[in-house]
Amino acid sequence: MPQNLNLSLFDEAEFEERADYLEKENLLSWTATSKHFDNIQRKLIQVGAKLIVGPRGTGKTHQMRCAYFGCKNDSTRPLPLYISFNHYLRLETYLHENSNAIDIFHAWVLAKIIIACSSEYDVYNDELSFDIEFLNAFILDVEKQRYNQSYSVVLSELSISVVQNMIERAIEKNERKRAVVFLDDAALTFTNDYMIEFFDIFRSLKTIKISPKASVYPGTTQYGPRFHVGQDAERVDI
Repeated sequence: MPQNLNLSLFDEAEFEERADYLEKENLLSWTATSKHFDNIQRKLIQVGAKLIVGPRGTGKTHQMRCAYFGCKNDSTRPLPLYISFNHYLRLETYLHENSNAIDIFHAWVLAKIIIACSSEYDVYNDELSFDIEFLNAFILDVEKQRYNQSYSVVLSELSISVVQNMIERAIEKNERKRAVVFLDDAALTFTNDYMIEFFDIFRSLKTIKISPKASVYPGTTQYGPRFHVGQDAERVDI
């Protein structure tokens, strides 16, 4: 070890290896780019659906968060939304206990996108009979296995069109041309029933103005019979 190495510098710093826990400033300043990195960044903000494919630890979250921050304050780029589904495992018990497990999962995915859109850009759909606080409570209770019948209104009222409408309101409010929706930790190790449902949502969410992006594992992701890689979304190997 060099004699002049100042070890106190390490004592004063905090190191975190997961990109989803890094502060924006550290994530961007510690990122080393390359032609491959820049190519993936371009894919992430392009028009159309994209699947960012790679094993655990290859930088899918890193890429998505860099693209999100790159778009956030640049009005020439699309409006970004970033949603993490890293609590998906907490919903798997419903498959064994609730006959409407798929409906609960469907509403949970849509609710998380709405919450991100509302908190980031202060928009909401006034046609819904519940407010944003109720929707937040729904997400928290579902993830804690505390779903109850009071939330049936969420399952009946949330739809793809409601989510699309909110995102388009945010686009218009912020004077952007379109939006990119980063769906991180999506369809990685969902149970097959949930993965198929997720990709139905993913496929349906795409419009001329809304471009969804999802991070997936190679070989293990089940897309279901209605989703076709290459046709419904471009595969981007990380």
